[in-house]
Amino acid sequence: MLAEPVHPGKVVFYDADNDRITDEADAESLPFDMKFIETDEGFLPIVRVVMFSRGDQKVIASYGVNGELLHTLIGYTSYSGG
Repeated sequence: MLAEPVHPGKVVFYDADNDRITDEADAESLPFDMKFIETDEGFLPIVRVVMFSRGDQKVIASYGVNGELLHTLIGYTSYSGG
């Protein structure tokens, strides 16, 4: 069995719309997929999660130790489909 990758310690959750940190969690208290992202280079730690709005979109961006963007998730606040 492979050992779990090493995380530097904390994940900061930041609400960019309101310019505030909403939470700062110890990595060991989070599920694996909230503290690591799988890449071609293996699993990299997520240390900052930024949430913001863009029109009717909600964006969640995850960043790594060196400030690199690791993953972006975009959702919509309204649905007008049929």
